[in-house]
Amino acid sequence: MQKKRNLLIILFIAIPLLFGTLSFAKEVKFRGHLFSVCFINEEEGWAAGDHGILYHTTDGGMNWETQIAKTENSLFSIEFIDANVGWVVGNKGTIFHTTDGGKTWIQQTAPKEKALFALKVLSAEKAWAGGDWGTLLYTSDGGKTWEDRTYPTDMMMYCIEFQGESEGWISSEFGLVLHTTDGGATWEEQMTGLEYEDTLFSVSFTTPKKGVVVGIDGIILLTDDGGETWQKIPFDDPDKRPLFEVKLLDDVAVAAGDAGKLITSIDGGHTWKQLPLDENQGLAWFAGVSLVKRGKIIKGFTVGRQSVCVITDDNQVDIVGELPILSICKP
Repeated sequence: MQKKRNLLIILFIAIPLLFGTLSFAKEVKFRGHLFSVCFINEEEGWAAGDHGILYHTTDGGMNWETQIAKTENSLFSIEFIDANVGWVVGNKGTIFHTTDGGKTWIQQTAPKEKALFALKVLSAEKAWAGGDWGTLLYTSDGGKTWEDRTYPTDMMMYCIEFQGESEGWISSEFGLVLHTTDGGATWEEQMTGLEYEDTLFSVSFTTPKKGVVVGIDGIILLTDDGGETWQKIPFDDPDKRPLFEVKLLDDVAVAAGDAGKLITSIDGGHTWKQLPLDENQGLAWFAGVSLVKRGKIIKGFTVGRQSVCVITDDNQVDIVGELPILSICKP
């Protein structure tokens, strides 16, 4: 079964209206594989991955410090609501919470020990987590208690998205998107037109109406009506490489996937452009995307499997960092 991939790549995309310019030449080294990244502004962010790995940066990714969560379980999703309050979730029902920007991470108790792939933080008190076997968890007290809201169908919950606290979506197996308008009290299945074997790994909305979903075989779906209808967006990829993560902010979207697949859109997801990579980069897997906005500039970050830092300037992609021996296709 497809899972979010374990690359270690950081991608910076600066887009003032179309594309802007970024440059630096700093070697960046990491000690493991990352699955998720969250930036709250253009300077401060966190990343999480294998064996309880946590990293923190305050200079836009130029330098990273290690943070400690007392676990060896892989951490699949991390999200902060501000510079202090955040959660990270992972394998075997792992949940950690911080109120001091990650200086200390406190373990919280999940009602079941299922792998948690998805996390959505709504406020300092409210958050959702989801994962294997239809697992859905909810807290309204800062994680002191987590309610078991498991969906009755056994399916993987890969990504949770909310616009406000009432309306939300979940991307999952079986070509389905789940939708709630009552804060998760009930969920309905939105028909996407996909087949049973299709898996949707990520969903992102920029307004309650405008959203995008990506998944296996390079699937891209777009909605302008909150998911009542979904339009399949064509993209020329003969290999049909899966897309593991997508983020949409205003009209800018970034999607990351297998075998060097990094694509961007500047028209709300209607058309997409592949970022050109060299042969070595094209063997890598990308996963975990975060977009932030300052004025008219949107900057993006993605993490994945090897110690590589990638910066894009319009159609150019440059390696800044360490490129290991090419054994990167191995799991």
